[in-house]
Amino acid sequence: MFKVTLSLFLLLIFQVADAQSTQVTPKKTSSLKLKLTYRLSYQPDSTDSNKILKEDMLLFIGDDFSKFQSLNRYLFDSLVADVESKGGIKHLSKVGFNASTLPKSGFKYEIYKNYPKGSITVIDKIEISDYAYSEPLNLFRWQITNEKATIAGYACQKATTVFGGRQYVAWFTNEVPVSDGPYKFNGLPGLIVKVNDTRNHYVFELSSLKKATSTESIAFPNKQLIGTSKKEFAKGAKDFNENIAARLGDMVTLNDPDALKRAEQNAKKKNNPIELIN
Repeated sequence: MFKVTLSLFLLLIFQVADAQSTQVTPKKTSSLKLKLTYRLSYQPDSTDSNKILKEDMLLFIGDDFSKFQSLNRYLFDSLVADVESKGGIKHLSKVGFNASTLPKSGFKYEIYKNYPKGSITVIDKIEISDYAYSEPLNLFRWQITNEKATIAGYACQKATTVFGGRQYVAWFTNEVPVSDGPYKFNGLPGLIVKVNDTRNHYVFELSSLKKATSTESIAFPNKQLIGTSKKEFAKGAKDFNENIAARLGDMVTLNDPDALKRAEQNAKKKNNPIELIN
């Protein structure tokens, strides 16, 4: 196991940006309408079909735009905000800290649909730096079929598409008249209740839907972001993943001489991203 140094923890908590060119984005808020949870089942290693991981993902649908991220990442960000509001480092020194209690997620991204209008903006991390890239909102070319089924209690209709090197099947319902869904998926005449690639490497299925209160809102964050392209971000993330042992060697104190080797082996097993083609 890794023993995380205090300096690394503070970098993770306060998400210090590196020396690259950054821009501070203006904060944008939208009144919240719906709060949805999807259960994601996914296969991180394309060579190991027996290892299927599960994680809860959140979709917040507002009047002007929506936000998608993992539940554990949402909880982590909420913890960071709470620590900062109580005095940051001084507060941690008073209450003590156990890194093992931090919520853990396999997904650091935040996906904002229709922000800016007509676009998808993705905020994601490489090491401790926040990057952002944009894509058109109308990414998907759906083929709607006549096939119908009841999924998660909703009357649904089937649609298919090809995206990121995978073929997908989606089930949408017009009982919830919003053209949105998990991850980047959108553009159908109703909420996407379930979507999966045909190899079932990534399966999103709705598990809960709640109406928001009149006072709730979502926000596009006001923070430093490094502008990039989707292709360049994927290249940087791949480089970091392939050289993770060398990078971690400068960042952690070890009490296990084989820990870096295991980290490198584990990184190689994360070879099956949801988008195979960038």
